[in-house]
Amino acid sequence: MPSLVSVFGVEPRRIGGTETFARELSRQLGERGWDSVLCFLSEPAGEVKEFLALPNVRFETIANSTEGDRGARRDLRRILAKTRAEILHLHYVGFLNLYSWSAWAKSVKKVFFTDHHSRSEGHNAARVSFLKRAAARLINWPLTRVICVSRYGYECMTSLGLLPRTASR
Repeated sequence: MPSLVSVFGVEPRRIGGTETFARELSRQLGERGWDSVLCFLSEPAGEVKEFLALPNVRFETIANSTEGDRGARRDLRRILAKTRAEILHLHYVGFLNLYSWSAWAKSVKKVFFTDHHSRSEGHNAARVSFLKRAAARLINWPLTRVICVSRYGYECMTSLGLLPRTASR
C-alpha cells in the first residue's frame, strides 16, 4: 500500500484543529487505499490516540522535528525507509530545513510544506538579498509545493522573495 508521511511539529495533547485535520486526511487516504503515517513530537495518548487510530494509521515520533537537526533527519530517513513513503508533508517545522533532501535521498516522489507560520499584524516583509534567496531555493529545491494557510502568509512569503508569485493562489 502506498503511504503518506505527515510530520507535525506539535505535541498531540488534545483533539484540536491539527488532530482533526490529521484524522480527516487519514480517513480520506484510507478510502483510497493509502497508509497514513502521523509523526508528532511525542506519541499521542488517551483519547487523542483513540481519535486518530484508524485502520490505516501508524504513529511515529520525531522528538525534535521542529529543530530539523541531524537526529531529526536521521529519524525521518528511518521512517521513510520503513514506510516506503511516496509523499512527505511537513507541518509546523521551519521553512528552511533539509527534510526534503532526506526525502529525495529515500526516493520520495513528492514533498509538500505547509506554512502555518503566524506573522504579527503589520509585519513588514522586505525582499531578502539575492544570496539568501538563492540559498533558500537550494535548500528547498526538492520541495514539490509550498502551501500557505492564508493569503497574508502567501503575501509575506512572496514579498520576501522566497516564493514566486503565481496566478493561482
